[in-house]
Amino acid sequence: KSIIGYDNSPYRKSILQAGSIYLYDNEDNDSSNTFTDGADMTEAIWRDILQQNGFNRTTMYEAEGLRPKNRPMPKSDKDLNAVNLMNYLTDMDFGMVNILAHGTPDRLNRRVWYPDENNDGIPQSSEIKHPELISADRIYGKTIRSSIVIATACSTANIAGGAATLATAMLKQGAGAYIGATTVNYFTPSWSKPSDGGNQTI
Repeated sequence: KSIIGYDNSPYRKSILQAGSIYLYDNEDNDSSNTFTDGADMTEAIWRDILQQNGFNRTTMYEAEGLRPKNRPMPKSDKDLNAVNLMNYLTDMDFGMVNILAHGTPDRLNRRVWYPDENNDGIPQSSEIKHPELISADRIYGKTIRSSIVIATACSTANIAGGAATLATAMLKQGAGAYIGATTVNYFTPSWSKPSDGGNQTI
């Protein structure tokens, strides 16, 4: 029913693009860690594919936490958080939803560095928070109005052992299709273009 609705809907060419932060510069004093923002992926998808094909979009990017001085917060329609995302998923019709975040089988989490407790300018694991963005538990009892949900994240479609996954919850509560990973999938630090590879490119 949802797929048929998608094919015939006036909102088929609308997308909600939500991008969280994957990684911070020099995280835990590891110089191989470079700042990686999901907003870069969503902007590339918009610029290279969707905009020229007549789509309209709504964006949600990370607005909390500390960022490198040369990487200001990208402007978005709404701040990325659990309340705003759930409101969009249950109150508005989108042809597609694409969320980039950190995943486990039953949830998506953001990654926020705050505060810099020792004022050394280096994000430490103890300073990084992982606020929940969405979970299977929060979805049950709601109606997901978007047709195709894509999670650029680890493991949210991992149904091994009969787990109550995010994918399962989305489909049971109204999504027409769910595209997600069945296991860990790797991102490319400082991704900026498709040739960089990783799950952002996929």
